[in-house]
Amino acid sequence: TDEEGNYLGGSSSLVYQNMVAFEGGFVIDYGAGMRWYNNDGTPRTPVQADHAELEGEEVVPGFDFLFGANSGGRGDGMALATNGKDLVVKSTTVQSGQDSVGVLIYYNTDGTVRNWVRFDDIDLDADFALVDRTHCDMDENGNVFVVWQDNRFGGSDIAGEHAQVFGRFFNSEGEPAGPSFPVFENWRAEPEMVDYGPAGEVPAGDIQQPRCAINSQVAAVIDATTILPDIPDIVKQLSAAFGLVLNEAVIRIFENPFAPPADVDDWSLF
Repeated sequence: TDEEGNYLGGSSSLVYQNMVAFEGGFVIDYGAGMRWYNNDGTPRTPVQADHAELEGEEVVPGFDFLFGANSGGRGDGMALATNGKDLVVKSTTVQSGQDSVGVLIYYNTDGTVRNWVRFDDIDLDADFALVDRTHCDMDENGNVFVVWQDNRFGGSDIAGEHAQVFGRFFNSEGEPAGPSFPVFENWRAEPEMVDYGPAGEVPAGDIQQPRCAINSQVAAVIDATTILPDIPDIVKQLSAAFGLVLNEAVIRIFENPFAPPADVDDWSLF
């Protein structure tokens, strides 16, 4: 609401919006922009564009990916996270025609942009960039885990095409711990393709909209996978014939590459 108590939203879609709290306050990201508040509800800022200071800035040199002033606030396609103290991060996408790349935008808690980094590492000279459905989280030290749906591998579960979900780690300065990786890489040994009969063979992978969380030691991702070795192919084919592709929810856990050294190296003494 504004200072007079008037509702600033635009329809019943407020359930999709983003909100995180940090020491001394919180921020709301919604369709009209972002607004930063103190703990008592008094605003730190007016309603403002998500990142007006980045408008027109080139994301990928030599390619037509330019920041706008806003990137929206719907939480099914982007996310906010915080270290709970002095840093907030937003994962979102920047489009050029049908293509889209992913970016992390780091904010100070006064609403100003601290820095940003592109999080996907797709070679645009060799391939399309189709980053979608991003989500991120930040640990107490400001390290970020970001996941996204890569639509280069398809995206319609009804058509028998399955998006691949990738992840990547960054520190509080936006420096990556390494390249991106498929989040199902540490899952059971599975075939590269799944036979869905009338839908043909499709890449074994994940359904859209992954969600993630990170602390100082580990990171976790939850999504739905089509990698179902325990279900006979005939069952998968019959389900696909009725417009249903089977999947199950899976949580995968990864080590935080920025984890501090353990206080105890040898637990055999205890």
